[in-house]
Amino acid sequence: MLKIGELAELAGTTVKSVRYYHSCGLLDEPERQHNGYRVYRVQDLVRLSRIRRMRALGLPVARIRDLLGGRPADVHDALDALDDELSDQMKVIESRRATIASLRHSLDPELPDQFAEVIAEYEAAGAPENMMSQERERLILALTVADDTEYVLSYFLGIHRRVLADDNRTRGIGLITRIATLDDQEPDVNVVEALAEDFCDFLKVVLPEQVDADTSPLVERAGRLLALLEEHQSEHRSPGQETFARAVAARLASFGPSTDEIDSPLSKAEQRPAAGLGSRNRPPAAPS
Repeated sequence: MLKIGELAELAGTTVKSVRYYHSCGLLDEPERQHNGYRVYRVQDLVRLSRIRRMRALGLPVARIRDLLGGRPADVHDALDALDDELSDQMKVIESRRATIASLRHSLDPELPDQFAEVIAEYEAAGAPENMMSQERERLILALTVADDTEYVLSYFLGIHRRVLADDNRTRGIGLITRIATLDDQEPDVNVVEALAEDFCDFLKVVLPEQVDADTSPLVERAGRLLALLEEHQSEHRSPGQETFARAVAARLASFGPSTDEIDSPLSKAEQRPAAGLGSRNRPPAAPS
């Protein structure tokens, strides 16, 4: 006759596990003796040993319950099924390891190589770190939400490439840096107006299709994504950047009949791809 501690020790397990098997219905719980202790039989030790061996192989509790009262052939069938399952898991693991090995050599494991290179180019050119961090988050958001991911990312990449072109890079990085300096303090009106004018001039020359949303293909193909990008930006903008974005929206409204959902990488007043500046009826989403 065995007490629970002796039973657990002989079976190579713990008292806690024995009690767990009681709760699962795998091992009957004996009645307490007059002295208050539960006493187990050798047969309980045999059953507990079988349970442990099956659990060590990875068989689930529900399947073990069926097998304990079955034939050896049933156990063979269960092991065959378990082996097939483990084989499938190994294929998944091998695939994941191959992906991990590839990502170890990438600039940014969470971004496609082309966009990781774009972010690296911005940083090498002196773009503020906080702006690039937010841009990275928006790219991850695009990867998550876009229905036509290939089209949307290609569209964004084209915008970034134009901003980073040799003829535009210095001016574009300069604008990004000036926007980043608009902090929590209300900026000088003249500073904001001058920056808004320079920014809109840059849009007209480098990204003219972004000035009027009626010509922006993303409004129809990724409207939901644009709304989420705009919301993301609103969570990061400072009061100074909010003021700047309103000034940009006012200028864009004077360019044409519609400025809804401007979506250039700089059009959120801070170099952000495909994020809407807003409309003449709504303040633009200011930079973060």
